[in-house]
Amino acid sequence: MALAFGCSTLLPVSAQTVLPGTPKSEPVAAPAAPSYSIDDVRAALAAARKSLEAIEAAGEAPTDAPPGTPLAEILQRLTLARTLASTYEKQLNSLEKAEAARKRQAEQQRAIENWRGFEQPPPYSVLVVDDLRNELLAARNALANAKSTSAMFDRLETDYAAKLKAAQGAARLAAEAADRARGTPEFRKREWEHGIAVLRAAVDGAVQGLLQIGRRASQAEVDAANATAELATRKLSAVGTAIDLPRADLDKMLAEIEARHRSAERDLERAVKASAAASDAASKAELQVATERSPAAGTAATPSDAASRTAELERDLAAAREAAATASQRVFLLREYLLQLDGEKAAWEARATAIGLQDPVRARAAYDRLTESLAGLRATKQYLERQLANAESRLSDEEARQRAATHTDTPASRLLIDTLRQRQRDLRKALDDASPLERLVGNFRADFEDRRAASLTARLQDRWAEAGLAARDVWNYELFAIDDSFETAEGRKLAVSRSVTVGKTFGAALIVLIGYWLSRFVVRRIERKAVAAGRATAQGAALVRKWILFIVAAILGLVALVSASIPLTAFAFLGGALAIAAGFGLQTLLKNLVSGVMLLIERPLRLGDLVEVDGIRGRVTEIGIRASTIRSADGIESMIPNSRFLEGNMTNWTYSSPQARQTIAIGVAYGSPLRKVSGILAGVLERHRQVLKDPTPQVYLDEYADNSINFSITYWVEMTEMGDTRRVKSDLLLMIDEAFTEAGISIPFPQRDVHLSTAAPVPVQIVDAASIRPAT
Repeated sequence: MALAFGCSTLLPVSAQTVLPGTPKSEPVAAPAAPSYSIDDVRAALAAARKSLEAIEAAGEAPTDAPPGTPLAEILQRLTLARTLASTYEKQLNSLEKAEAARKRQAEQQRAIENWRGFEQPPPYSVLVVDDLRNELLAARNALANAKSTSAMFDRLETDYAAKLKAAQGAARLAAEAADRARGTPEFRKREWEHGIAVLRAAVDGAVQGLLQIGRRASQAEVDAANATAELATRKLSAVGTAIDLPRADLDKMLAEIEARHRSAERDLERAVKASAAASDAASKAELQVATERSPAAGTAATPSDAASRTAELERDLAAAREAAATASQRVFLLREYLLQLDGEKAAWEARATAIGLQDPVRARAAYDRLTESLAGLRATKQYLERQLANAESRLSDEEARQRAATHTDTPASRLLIDTLRQRQRDLRKALDDASPLERLVGNFRADFEDRRAASLTARLQDRWAEAGLAARDVWNYELFAIDDSFETAEGRKLAVSRSVTVGKTFGAALIVLIGYWLSRFVVRRIERKAVAAGRATAQGAALVRKWILFIVAAILGLVALVSASIPLTAFAFLGGALAIAAGFGLQTLLKNLVSGVMLLIERPLRLGDLVEVDGIRGRVTEIGIRASTIRSADGIESMIPNSRFLEGNMTNWTYSSPQARQTIAIGVAYGSPLRKVSGILAGVLERHRQVLKDPTPQVYLDEYADNSINFSITYWVEMTEMGDTRRVKSDLLLMIDEAFTEAGISIPFPQRDVHLSTAAPVPVQIVDAASIRPAT
């Protein structure tokens, strides 16, 4: 007989060879060739189970085992028999799954052939579309899993082929050894070894068959998944972008979410109570451990009994703490689930809004608000997956520890195992509960993906929406935050934080710029009308305009700060800083600013005035806030700080009147007719048109000087911007020269008379040049 179900070759053993532990009258033989039908696998599974029952009934002292057989070999045979039965069960499951997959593939293929489109006209409800998308997603996931499983089976089949070949060779060698030992005392032992080798080869052959069945089942899953995906893709293509979310469907989903919300709230109430009870139990366990460790407790028992009692209480405490932690975690997970349900409800409402809106920007905004929560959902899922992996690892370690320890059946050990299993179930449920929201966000994303793929217009609208949302994000970008506080009517002091965004800053700048431009336009028009009506001079109106615009700019700055929600208290520190800086670096600036205000109030000079300050003479062309500008006769403009006009000596030639008196000194030779000279000078003054007749020009005889008789003439002129006093003086001198020449009156130049005394001769002495020493 041969025992090699699922093996590629038969195992040549003696006709009496049976599975170890199987009654001699009922040998278990494998099929003559690999056959992977469900009936054959069921028959093999029944035989393996029957053999396993016989081996388990024999216990640790089987009758067919030779005397002195180690317990490890007996347990090894039991393990191999269990593995063989379990492998056949897996083969049967794989065959049933493959059969179900083939049936699904056939059904889907018939559905593809018979499908002619939807019966109802568009638009289609998103619930129908979501079902199709979920089917497509599930089919793609199944396809990926089946392909990866098939690849894994291919690799393992290659590895197990070598292992099976080695096991079959070992079984043949064991059979030959048993045949040679037949009729000898060694026969029973060799037969036992042969039975174990055959069982091991049968296990390896069954595993090899399981891999082959699994690969075929994976291929059937691939075919079924491809058919399902093809049908779902066709239906989704027929739907296109003609989707809608009727109010009835929305209400249906919201009602279903609300039902889950109420159920979760009830679970949360029970979980809170259970968590409180678990915490109380842990507290009691801690108290018992503390009492047992107290010095008074050690007098009632021997040290060994006390140590054993303390160890047992510590195990109870560890189990109670784990139970409390699990109960607390369940409360946390339920609260998170309630938040997820709220998010799912908001997501459905946002989706309905986005589908119903014709405005792509608002629809895109609703989509972005929903997808922003996806990052937090993924982070939560990653956290839950890590916690689940940790719980599974701890559960596996604890189960292995409990099997190997001596106190495996204590209440503490059972409580700890149950607690870890409950934690594992809670975490898996939490992961499953997060799937609806994740699928909803994915389907919402698909709405936009399908819309973009539908037409160029939809893509352009979506790009426009994205650009609009990006601009909105930039507009709302927070530059910094300002903490503010205010006192309520009840006397309470409240602290608030105000954000300063790009939009607020830009809006404040627009308020200042547009307001200043409008104010400037209005003030200039008023200025021109006032000057045209004669109510103000051009210089005075310009000065008033500048100060009005300065005040308006300050007011606009305050309005801009208020509109940007920037409290003025935020600049309190700036006021202190300015006060300190004013005492050092800003004192000159502040002094000139105050001087500008004083110049505006006192008005010691005006635009167009001819002034002289710090040796600079010219006309005032601008009176600024900090400094004023003086333009000299040479066309040079000098910036003079306002404080110079108040602190230093300033001469304003046109302060009260534009008329100024000029004086010219003239000398004539001795012997000139003085009355005639006076008349000539008066006549020259009379003839010049720029010399004012009122006040009357005057001619004065000043003195009899050394070289001439000096006259002076005084006259008045207008100190206007068009008038040039130097030109008037030059004209008068030229006219005087011409008049003196015609009258024969000369203007002397300086003369000196040298008188020599002739009373005594002038001494003359001849000196030798060599005797003259140079001066040192």
